Amino acid sequence: MLRQLWVRLSLAFGAVVLISFALVALLSVTIIRANAEQSFEEERTRILDGLGQQIAQYYVENDTWTGVESLFVGAEIAYPTRMFPGGLKLLDSTGRAIYGGIPAGFAVQTERPIFVGNQKVGTLVVAAPPAPPAPLANGGGFWVFRDLVRLDDMMALLMFVGGTVSLLFGILISRWLTNPLDELAQAAKDIGEGQLDRRVKESGGAEVKTLAKSFNHMVDQLHNTEQLRRSLVADVAHELRTPITALQANLYAILDDAYPMTKTEIAGLYEQTRTLSRLVNDLHEIAQAEAKQLPMNRQPLDVGGLVEEIAAPFSVVAESKQITVDIPTPPKLPLVSLDKQRITQVINNLLSNALRHTPEGGTITVMVEPCEGGVQIAIRDTGEGIAEEHLPHIFDRFYRADSGRSREAGGTGLGLAIVKAIVNAHGGRVSAKSSVGEGTTMLIWLPTETPEIETTADGSVLKRAWSAHVT
Repeated sequence: MLRQLWVRLSLAFGAVVLISFALVALLSVTIIRANAEQSFEEERTRILDGLGQQIAQYYVENDTWTGVESLFVGAEIAYPTRMFPGGLKLLDSTGRAIYGGIPAGFAVQTERPIFVGNQKVGTLVVAAPPAPPAPLANGGGFWVFRDLVRLDDMMALLMFVGGTVSLLFGILISRWLTNPLDELAQAAKDIGEGQLDRRVKESGGAEVKTLAKSFNHMVDQLHNTEQLRRSLVADVAHELRTPITALQANLYAILDDAYPMTKTEIAGLYEQTRTLSRLVNDLHEIAQAEAKQLPMNRQPLDVGGLVEEIAAPFSVVAESKQITVDIPTPPKLPLVSLDKQRITQVINNLLSNALRHTPEGGTITVMVEPCEGGVQIAIRDTGEGIAEEHLPHIFDRFYRADSGRSREAGGTGLGLAIVKAIVNAHGGRVSAKSSVGEGTTMLIWLPTETPEIETTADGSVLKRAWSAHVT
């Protein structure tokens, strides 16, 4: 029970309020007690001064203490005995008792001399009773302390009532605070069981609303990832099914003597296995890149020279198709940290696509130029172009702008996805611009900033940073 957050919040809230009540009550009683005692002493001193003056005036008028008892009777009526619970005693100038007495066990508290002119004519003695061991219920005892004890009881009662109310209020507040968290916990459990359509209500305080909003965003991402995973599985199954079915059919035909066991047939079967191998390798490469585990051998390279080197063989093929490959001389460029083999794979893929979609008499232009803290490679063709609705998806796995194209004509459908994965692994970005009938431009941006040192879990250096410089 105590492990639950709302219980601990309630107890903590109640404890804080109860301690606050206790401190306020203790401070209040202390201040009231001090003020009450001071006020009591001041009042008693005033009464004694007045009574002393009346007694002195009586002696002046009568020149004797005879009949002074009537004065004390009037004083006892005017001033309640709680002011002088120990009684009063009047002594004459020789110390003889004229009125009153001090009970046994009472101590003399005040002796007030009475003067007429410069002559001492008597002494007024005030006694104090011993402190009672406990407050008297019948109203006896020293009245001011009895009233203060009642005040203590009232403060204790207020503390109890305030503590109870604060505990109940704390329970309500804590439940209000923790209910959204309980809903989040239940939603997380449901999502763990596969209910990816589960969402939580964005309510409560600002922090809880932010948490709920982030949680819903996370679930949306999980849902999208799950959709992509299912699509990937379906696409992979579809792409593998065709070559496997063809391979099985040809092998069965050979076993059934429908086809002779010739080198031509074996070459066809071998080509099917190569297609499968290429598809599996492409998928593995994309998975490594997305998991940031793609093996990279980076080194400072001249991008302009590298692109010229890669594009040179394509010029021969393009010439046979009456296609012009234009490679303007690039300006002086900074070196870029690249994996030569990977970037070569990217440029080859894009040039192959451009060559495949550019008609006879067309032009392919390859440009390399500095751009926004990096180097940009632009491969532009004059082919049929890509429709606007297809552009956002051309880098997705197995996506083909022309759904009617066969695997032989369009490859595995993973080429541009691999291009994007490799470029992203270099810290760059890839995009496309196209209009139907006007051709397509593929843009690759690669950063020239110094890469950070990468380390393993034990801190050993994998790759050291290098400084970019201009050739």
